[in-house]
Amino acid sequence: MHRQRGGGDYIDVSLKDTMYHMMGYEVQTTQIDNPPRPITFRPTKTKDGFIIIAPISQLNFEALARAARHPEWLEDARFSTVLERANNWETIMAEVAKWAKEHDADDCVAVLSREGCPCTKYMTVAEAIAQPQDAHRGSLVEVEDGCGRYQVPNSPFKFAKAEVKARSWVAEIGQYDDAIRAELDLPEKSA
Repeated sequence: MHRQRGGGDYIDVSLKDTMYHMMGYEVQTTQIDNPPRPITFRPTKTKDGFIIIAPISQLNFEALARAARHPEWLEDARFSTVLERANNWETIMAEVAKWAKEHDADDCVAVLSREGCPCTKYMTVAEAIAQPQDAHRGSLVEVEDGCGRYQVPNSPFKFAKAEVKARSWVAEIGQYDDAIRAELDLPEKSA
């Protein structure tokens, strides 16, 4: 829009800065003395697949205990605070795993979500890209190159009044070298 109105702008996006944004918890814990042991969110086995559960806050943990019907977890000193849970993370997650393996993944996600504990079904990339929401959003777009047709990730940015998407074709290596060199007034490529 700035360009169309006679101006312009420079967009600077750093992948590393983006990762810091996604790792808020880890960034914060590195800045305190005696940080808790790192919490790792790994897939939890269910009867028919896997889920990821992320009881980060006290409220999330309370929701997890309610969903799993284990109120005694709330009274256990090892799990009484975020710091205590971090220091006993493997223990609490072993208890959660015992509960989850008795239920289907969809049932676990439903009850955890209803109670307010962040979770999702753990999927392979193939399962994830087959989700109806991905088709609805246009998360992938089909392209073609010399090897054939296949899907690639589309732009994650969606605009209300503009379309941003991957092109439906991929240029061959060097296909536009001469045109670009001519446009930039560069000498021809030597053989």
